[in-house]
Amino acid sequence: MLALAPAPAAPSPPSTSELRDGHADLGPVYQDGRWQIQLKDDTSGTTRWRDPAGVGLRISDAARHPLPDDSDYAFLGSPGDEVYLIPQTQVSGVLWLGWNTQHPSLDRRQISDVAFSLHDLTGPGNLHVYLDYSGFRAPQQLWDGTDVTQTIDVLPGVHTHANWAFSAPGDYHAVFTATLTPRDGDKVSASADLHFLVSDSATTTATSSRSSVPVGPVAAAAAVVVTAVVVPVVARRRRRGARR
Repeated sequence: MLALAPAPAAPSPPSTSELRDGHADLGPVYQDGRWQIQLKDDTSGTTRWRDPAGVGLRISDAARHPLPDDSDYAFLGSPGDEVYLIPQTQVSGVLWLGWNTQHPSLDRRQISDVAFSLHDLTGPGNLHVYLDYSGFRAPQQLWDGTDVTQTIDVLPGVHTHANWAFSAPGDYHAVFTATLTPRDGDKVSASADLHFLVSDSATTTATSSRSSVPVGPVAAAAAVVVTAVVVPVVARRRRRGARR
């Protein structure tokens, strides 16, 4: 089956506020008659869902992490190279970013499945989002920010965290898209631009960005599917399949 590529998001204003520590999730929300990607912001101690447009996601110098001498992590760089890491498990002083399908509007709109993708990455380095199994098995790559067909297929009510590894400091943008499947009716997608400021000294340098917009109905499911929940993960790749 084929998927329609998400439409480009419209230009959005530069980030006017920052999140740099504590918990936050990305997720779909039905509001004002349309599906949107919003940010569930728990960083202040009071939960609120907010538009990610205008919010800078700061990955501070406290997130610097040297790569181990382990071939399983070669996709991130060479042993000893330093990455800026949003961790899979919470670390004090570092933003803890995940995604969820827990907003009540998913139940009200009778959503049966959500497919997430991360794509259209721009910035001075690479970004890899992956799950780590603490040596029990090799890490599982989810997204590299470049391929819209790399998707995470998630049921409603799921909350997930993974590692987000940036190879260099600086100003990054990436589009986060949710494609929602209702029990009855056509699939529909929504996208948001994510603005990452990697390092304490990073400043906004991009001349363009994208904001939360609905994409509209889509024709079919994405071609590459990874099922991600908090612990068990099932990956189905176009070239070959793996099951855990």
